[in-house]
Amino acid sequence: MRARSTVPALVALLTPLLSAQAGPVISGFVTKPGAAEYQVNAASVLCDPVTTKERVERKGEAVGNHLCPMRILGESVSVFGQKDKKAGVIHATEVEHDEITDIAVEGFALIDKVIAPPTASSGTVRADGLPLTIVPTTKLTFAQGSNLTIDRVSTNTWVRYTGTLHPDGTVTAASLLFSPNLIGSYEGKLRTKTDFDPSAVKEEDRQSSASRLFLGPKGKHIPASHNQAAQDRITAIGRKLIPAYQRNLPDSDPTKIDFRFQLVDDPKLHFTLSEPSGVIQIPESFPETLTDDSQLAAVLAGAIAEVLEKQALRAIPGNYGRSAVNLVGNAAGFLVPGLGFATSMVTAKSASIAEHHRLQQVARTSLAYMHDAGFDIAQAPTAWWRLADKKSRGLAETQMPYITQALYQTLAAAHRPSDPSN
Repeated sequence: MRARSTVPALVALLTPLLSAQAGPVISGFVTKPGAAEYQVNAASVLCDPVTTKERVERKGEAVGNHLCPMRILGESVSVFGQKDKKAGVIHATEVEHDEITDIAVEGFALIDKVIAPPTASSGTVRADGLPLTIVPTTKLTFAQGSNLTIDRVSTNTWVRYTGTLHPDGTVTAASLLFSPNLIGSYEGKLRTKTDFDPSAVKEEDRQSSASRLFLGPKGKHIPASHNQAAQDRITAIGRKLIPAYQRNLPDSDPTKIDFRFQLVDDPKLHFTLSEPSGVIQIPESFPETLTDDSQLAAVLAGAIAEVLEKQALRAIPGNYGRSAVNLVGNAAGFLVPGLGFATSMVTAKSASIAEHHRLQQVARTSLAYMHDAGFDIAQAPTAWWRLADKKSRGLAETQMPYITQALYQTLAAAHRPSDPSN
């Protein structure tokens, strides 16, 4: 999903200014909801209904009043006032936030849930973590050469969408272009090439330092962990997160992924490795850091999303530093029959933009998987933030990674509570 509205740059949002007179004391995301007391970027903020002024940016005009509304998780705000360093709190004199309005969105993703069977004028499918609702004015088209019709559209179908995201988290689709999920020859070979038993990798298989320096970490050469309790926890959580449509596919279906979640012994590995074959490797440090199952589920859900959305096949040079698969010669994108390239890359700048789009999709889709499996989606941004705190300085002193920013944005835009007081 790509929002085509004008929003403040995230870097600017997350840069605290030293002078309360020159600018806000802190700008960023609400990381703990509340009214009289809440947190922004893990820093405590106190609001006084008598002295704190609320400013809502509405169509370029600032509307001010004195109150302390309920702040929701992920909301973007700028707080003016004074910071009490001794007490570790910010006394807000003024708080600014943008009014939540309809946002134009577009994207390309796999349908993972049918909420209401689609027809020519109604129905709702979920893709990209968003409920896409068909209305009489929605333009429906199908990939050239496919035998798809609207009554055949179901899960495991690609969709390119445009529409309007409403404050309640629903999307009214303006156009939907459907294409079947086919396994091309290159993808088939890649899945075979990246398929191995991660639990069977031993210490003697470990990659040499020279090889790792030049080629990056290779999953086939990362020894399996011997921590059986942590491995059982990883496996149980991972299996719960696999979307129902994937679990229900027959083993003979070429689009079914054989997911395997393996804890690995590699102190230098600080991210998950996700292979197109379904092998997902997780550093031993992750379950040690993420003792909350919902936080660990957020990381595993993100890895599952990478595989199902075939992000390795959409790989760009900006991904090479962290991707399990180096697709040299295939960096232009992922070709889907009838839809063309899902991602196109010609410069380093566009590669960076595409990487942000990739992480945004991981954020949206992983929240949907977590919700379906019964995990607490509010824990998702904290998980990635805690993993970024490698020096144990605390979240307030740790730079928020982009995936955490994307998750907070998604929570505020697509998962707003109908009753903010809850």
